[in-house]
Amino acid sequence: MGIEIQWGLRPVPEQAIAAWGARGILERFQLDLPWDRQDFQGGTLSKEEQNRFAKWINEIALPKLRKHITVQKWRNDSTERFEFADGFRHMTANCNGSHGYCYILCWQENTAQVRP
Repeated sequence: MGIEIQWGLRPVPEQAIAAWGARGILERFQLDLPWDRQDFQGGTLSKEEQNRFAKWINEIALPKLRKHITVQKWRNDSTERFEFADGFRHMTANCNGSHGYCYILCWQENTAQVRP
């Protein structure tokens, strides 16, 4: 059985060894991430690797999503899917036409399985 998260886009891909998900609030092209609507499952990652993954989420992936939301004037009733991959780390987000929420999933694959 793979990794499961409570919040965000699901299911987590089978190849994921760690995942973070969130149900954000999207309003006026701004994304808010309530602390109690997020879930992180570190899977097989060491604490140090979990910290690097979290840093990637906060410093690389989320800023890319926020820029996309602003530049594209992404509405909260959109069904468009945002996808971003950075080697063995991935992000996908979608409002699913919800009129208020933005569902986000970030996951990391096993680096030993990723080809250069």
